[in-house]
Amino acid sequence: KAEAHFDIHHYAGTVSYTATSWLEKNKDPINNTVATLFAKSKNSLLSILFADAVEEEGAGSKAGGKKKGGGSMQTISATHREQLNKLM
Repeated sequence: KAEAHFDIHHYAGTVSYTATSWLEKNKDPINNTVATLFAKSKNSLLSILFADAVEEEGAGSKAGGKKKGGGSMQTISATHREQLNKLM
């Protein structure tokens, strides 16, 4: 059985990736502000896809103030920044 894979060719050479669990490994959380902006978009597809973002934000504010952020999910750039700071 052949594995599902793909290659990306760029200036540094060819990099091979395995498609198995690729989405789960490369899923970064979306900023709440961006998700809310998409939910309020005039583009019907965006507004449907992100409708839950407005509902969740509203529930957080009704529950008594600030919505607690999920600190366990960091973007790739935040992870790199944190690792760089630890090295320095």
